Amino acid sequence: MIITNAARLSVRDPERFSWGELRRFHNVEAVQTLISDIHKAPRSDPNVKKQATQIRYCLQQAREYFDSAKAVSLVTKPVLLYYSIMNLALAEVLLKQDGNSSLDKAREQHRHHGLTFEFADHGRQALPLAKHAGAIRACPAIRPVKWAPERFGTFELWHRSCRPLPLVGMVTEFAPSNLSLSKFEVLSTPDEERPPLLPELGITLLECFRLQPNLERFLYNDGIKSDLVRATLALTVTSGDNRTAQFIIHPGNKGTIDEFLSNLKLHAECVDRIEIQQHADGSGAITLHDYHERFQTPPNLGGDTEMVYFAPRQIALNEFGLLYVALFICGNYARYYPDFWIRDVETHSPLALAIEQLISDAEKTMALLTLSELSRVYYVPEA
Repeated sequence: MIITNAARLSVRDPERFSWGELRRFHNVEAVQTLISDIHKAPRSDPNVKKQATQIRYCLQQAREYFDSAKAVSLVTKPVLLYYSIMNLALAEVLLKQDGNSSLDKAREQHRHHGLTFEFADHGRQALPLAKHAGAIRACPAIRPVKWAPERFGTFELWHRSCRPLPLVGMVTEFAPSNLSLSKFEVLSTPDEERPPLLPELGITLLECFRLQPNLERFLYNDGIKSDLVRATLALTVTSGDNRTAQFIIHPGNKGTIDEFLSNLKLHAECVDRIEIQQHADGSGAITLHDYHERFQTPPNLGGDTEMVYFAPRQIALNEFGLLYVALFICGNYARYYPDFWIRDVETHSPLALAIEQLISDAEKTMALLTLSELSRVYYVPEA
């Protein structure tokens, strides 16, 4: 289910706005109509009402876990936030998928988190952030079924219908009288296909950190390079529907930017209409003249109305998924290694400080990303 609309979010408190708007999806009758429209199923179908009712249950639990996390310290906050985001993921599953993914039906085959936690225990000595965060990871839950590996659990259900977010930017239209109108719109949408599977070896917390936009400066202070590309997207339309699309690439790690450029896919007919300018610091511009075709990029992982952050390659997770998996790792570390975690919190270790920043970002965006999926409108905060 691809999101094709975008809206600028200019409210002062996106967190409060998001949770308030999600209350619209507590209305079972309204959500029944929405599910019926999406899946072309009769509104009177018992499964449609069941899915709508279960969405309300999941959103209620998500909000209560979230509110509980707000009331406690960092010692237990990661555990509660993980359960909040897992319930948000279930609400997304219940809207996008059919009755086979309802809570009662899913329990028959998917009664598991869908992820497993691994910790390369280095003992109780203090560790630098890269080594510590690189030692804890989440792996997909896999079991043998008729001698073949099968993924299962809540994460697997969510991943089946997760999709990258659309590419958005400013569209400026020039009239013959030289008047112009600017609006914020979707510039390109991804394919309706499942992202790559999460590797069997999983993903480490360090990898999740390196793909979080608001951790970029924090990681830099610890000598860790971000794995993101910063860009600004814009489209100009002049008379005769002459359309020019432009990527402005901001300075960054040149190797990461080069990898991103190598994974940028354009229609073959665009070859003669594209200009690429790049400077020594990796910054530059990609200009596509007479643009009418879609272009594909690695997934965008957040930003605002002026800046978009991209992964340099195709990855298994979108922005919500990265928070989902990162909070699973943090929650399991806090729950099963309290002797390690509470020491981290009390000593303000680099890992504890990084997780605190991650949690702060998650609190601001997890409900907003869920709202975007349920309402099928990509809400992008004002710069």
